[in-house]
Amino acid sequence: MSKAFLALVLLADLGVTGRPSGEPPDVTADVEVMTQGACAPFKPSHLVASTLNGRVVRRTPSGDLIPVANVTFSYIANDGSATPVPLAVDPAGRFETWVVAMGPRYTLGSSCISLDANARGKRLKLVVNAPGCQAGQLKFGPDGATRDVVMRCAEVS
Repeated sequence: MSKAFLALVLLADLGVTGRPSGEPPDVTADVEVMTQGACAPFKPSHLVASTLNGRVVRRTPSGDLIPVANVTFSYIANDGSATPVPLAVDPAGRFETWVVAMGPRYTLGSSCISLDANARGKRLKLVVNAPGCQAGQLKFGPDGATRDVVMRCAEVS
């Protein structure tokens, strides 16, 4: 610590304010710190707010798309570790959350979870699971386009 800094701390502890006596103290104070040769480089960043939305559906033998129940999402990191992603799906199969993308990092508004891009093109890839269905994939980039996941599921009689 510099001697000047210690002197400021000591004067503050003693109540030295630099104002004529009788004036009320300021609630805030300006402090100027002299520096020499200081440099704080910042790289440009690209911050994009978008919406991740779509539907999770399956195709019936007649070709109709119907919602899939009990859907879960997970994130698989490049090291293979899995993280559950709490993304709600309504009875019609729709999901929606806002997303903030900053470079290759995505923060999902529904859970405030932050995830690194794990797909080509700095996109976010989530695995979609549901009982009786093969795992599906949801890929998302900062473009915010609606994404539908059509899953392959066993027929329910």
